[in-house]
Amino acid sequence: MIKTIKKLFLILFLTLLSLGSVGAAQDDEVYTYVFHLYFDNGKLVADRDFKVSFDLIAQEFEGSDRIPGSYYGEILSVTGRKLADFNVEIPSGTGIYYGAKSSPQAPYFANAKRADFYDPLNEKLLSIDLAPFGPVCNEDNICNADMGETSLNCSSDCQVAPSVSPEINFPPVERDFFGFFSNPTFYIILGIIILVAVLVWMLIKRKRNIPPEIPPQL
Repeated sequence: MIKTIKKLFLILFLTLLSLGSVGAAQDDEVYTYVFHLYFDNGKLVADRDFKVSFDLIAQEFEGSDRIPGSYYGEILSVTGRKLADFNVEIPSGTGIYYGAKSSPQAPYFANAKRADFYDPLNEKLLSIDLAPFGPVCNEDNICNADMGETSLNCSSDCQVAPSVSPEINFPPVERDFFGFFSNPTFYIILGIIILVAVLVWMLIKRKRNIPPEIPPQL
């Protein structure tokens, strides 16, 4: 009997636990540019093996920022504002004069327009258009919702208006003794009390039905 009661309590606990768990699905996906380049006599050029010079992948940016004295790139917005810079690694063992390929990564921005690449002497070698038809966020101070601009991907154009909590006036609560019986909480408490009382009564009855132990005869 006791084992059965324990199992019932365990099932009840697991059921409440599963009902209390809440799963929230959010679209937190971040993106990263991956460029397809190679070195041609010290110059960075687009890799001819790819029709498009870059890909957009759904993962966090895992590259590094610009390192002084190395090749690097910059991400620029539609208005020419620098959004980020990143390092362009030289493949080990090949150098920059033998067609060594490089796949630098850069963080994605909804208002990015182009990526410029430079040599260690800050001379621009290559420029790649990231949005031939215009970026999602065109920074024109107009929130173009039909073009996909939102406050999340284009905060410069789509400003979030401060939320004002509406004033809620609750009706006065009348103290009604009999109204308490219409409250669902009353029946939940009553059911728990009855359940506990039944379990206690069953345990007491079971204990009374156990025959007393007869002492051994000498």
